[in-house]
Amino acid sequence: MRIENEQLPFAGEPFSFLVTDAVGKTSIDVYIDAKPLRYIDCPDPPCYEMVMIPSRARGSVLRIIATDFVGNKEEVAFEIAGTDPIKSVPDLY
Repeated sequence: MRIENEQLPFAGEPFSFLVTDAVGKTSIDVYIDAKPLRYIDCPDPPCYEMVMIPSRARGSVLRIIATDFVGNKEEVAFEIAGTDPIKSVPDLY
């Protein structure tokens, strides 16, 4: 099982991720530091998910734990950045 993402988490922004290669119903727990942010039941993987990162979460750790029907477990952790540098660049056109 794998947890994949295309970008890092930024405070005040949505964060998308994908759980692949899971077997059957998959439970996903999302935490910021040790505090639960969201619990997700995915009945039919792959699981395309999105969570909103609180605006005051800069410097905290986003942790995602996925457990599938047969007990496979995968965990990833990311430090939450302050702002998305791409979105902070002014549009010149």
